[in-house]
Amino acid sequence: MKTFNQWPLARTLQLDQATTDRLIQLLMEPFRTEQEAIEHWRRYPTQLQILTDRDGLELLQTLPESQLEQIRFGWQYPEFCEAVGEDYQLRLAILNDEGAGLYLLTHRNCPLLEHLNGTDS
Repeated sequence: MKTFNQWPLARTLQLDQATTDRLIQLLMEPFRTEQEAIEHWRRYPTQLQILTDRDGLELLQTLPESQLEQIRFGWQYPEFCEAVGEDYQLRLAILNDEGAGLYLLTHRNCPLLEHLNGTDS
């Protein structure tokens, strides 16, 4: 799992080029320029969480409860969902009226998806 609390740089995403390009394109959609996007992420606590196919159940034991709840919220109450390449899906959950949000990028084979769906209760 990777967490970005500021505008992500393409080289730090560690995704294939096509997925990176599409993700950045989707993150840019609400903004006219990259600088405007960077300023928004600075001004309002926006976050990107990336869950890959390597993020297993042991991750749940290491996450603070607040972060786990935020991920669950992003999974269960997205404003939009969009395919990103063949393997990923991007969800955006808006967290407040100013537009702060959580972008949740999940790999389709992520072992945690079953638990985010609430089937672990």
